[in-house]
Amino acid sequence: MTKLSVTDYVNTKRTKNTKSVVRGSLTQFFRHVSKQQLLTKDLDTYSLQYLENSSIDQIFADANSYFDSIYSLSPKTISLRIGFLIHYLKMNDIAFSAAQDSILSGRLPRSVTVHDEDYLTTERLRSVLAQSDVMMRAIILVLASSGMRIGEVLSFDISQMHGNEIHMRASQMKGQKPHVYFISVEAVQAVNEWLKVRDVFATRALLKTKKCLGHSSVISSCVFPYSYSSIGVKFTLVMQKAGLYERDMVTRRGRITLHSIRKWTDSTMKIHISSNLANALIGHFEAGDSSYRRYTREQLREAYAKVEPYLTILAPQEYADLKSETQQQLASHDKLLVGLMEENYQIKADNKVIKDTLNSLVRLLDTEK
Repeated sequence: MTKLSVTDYVNTKRTKNTKSVVRGSLTQFFRHVSKQQLLTKDLDTYSLQYLENSSIDQIFADANSYFDSIYSLSPKTISLRIGFLIHYLKMNDIAFSAAQDSILSGRLPRSVTVHDEDYLTTERLRSVLAQSDVMMRAIILVLASSGMRIGEVLSFDISQMHGNEIHMRASQMKGQKPHVYFISVEAVQAVNEWLKVRDVFATRALLKTKKCLGHSSVISSCVFPYSYSSIGVKFTLVMQKAGLYERDMVTRRGRITLHSIRKWTDSTMKIHISSNLANALIGHFEAGDSSYRRYTREQLREAYAKVEPYLTILAPQEYADLKSETQQQLASHDKLLVGLMEENYQIKADNKVIKDTLNSLVRLLDTEK
């Protein structure tokens, strides 16, 4: 069997993010083994030579040594890196013995939550927005009102926006299924304001890139043509300005991240609508969803109308309460109107029966005469 280089193996993965993580994991292993800063081309050459020239025992010893070098990382990161390494070796017909597998498995740390996360509130989100520029304000409001993942927000273009709906393609979704997100009125307004200055911001960023790296590129067609790392840095700066940035001393990550906004949206929705509807709105697919749950676009739109007031950040709390109360009153009036229409229909039907009966009696009397 022809051996797979790192790039060959990476290309067997489906999504861009997974490919990036896999390449990074295997790069770290081969850099550890070779004690060199291997570039992509060198990495592929070295990986093939390593597989051809190394015995199982040598590879096992290198895996253990690599294990020691990453043991200070989080349990999840360690498990992923070792898992990708073992799978890469198996794809090249290199498998450890049962005893060696047992030794590596026994060294894996328990998968426990080590990231000490803080919580978000509407008030905290207001503070963050107060320190945000026009772009970050639009991104945060889209995240908060829709429950989108940051990678999804950074991938859609203007042609995918239809009113307050964002139509995502399957390739843009984590679950590889097309999805429609709803965003609030204030999020739509924020995106429109951002689009007025988008090209100016993007051009300025490209000029900085050219100055630093010595080459230029073209502006992406995405609404937010920035990388995840760039937005992550900007979010950290905004959090620091708002006085809300804290670091988990174990993982060295911020206690409030961009993904924390999706969690806030999910939790807020589930206070006011069912968990199944909330999952359907934020694109969180669970077991049984594809087999049993089929919500129409209209049903999802109605569910979003119920939660939108509570996902609106800049308006005071009274707005959410008043809008919710108004929606309940309108729903009550609609129900009453439907009842009156049904009653009117029944009266008309009864009148028709009475009229037909009278006509029959008249005809019967005429016959008897």
